[in-house]
Amino acid sequence: MRGGPLDAKQARRLMKRPDVHVVRAYELDVAEVRGAERDALLARVEEFFAENAPPYSEFELGDFRDQNHRVMLMVQESC
Repeated sequence: MRGGPLDAKQARRLMKRPDVHVVRAYELDVAEVRGAERDALLARVEEFFAENAPPYSEFELGDFRDQNHRVMLMVQESC
């Protein structure tokens, strides 16, 4: 991960980019999310940033970049 966890502004910037790969980690399950599943996850993250998430929902986001400047957004979700 580049640096520490992303703040809301940094995360929102990446969440808007369709070229960014999104990977969700929940407990031991780690998988790339695409399409409607990606949209639903990012909507839950946005609710979290807006402080409208269900109780005990928590997200931590970070970004990874390769030598070709491709970006992966890692979303760690916990309850």
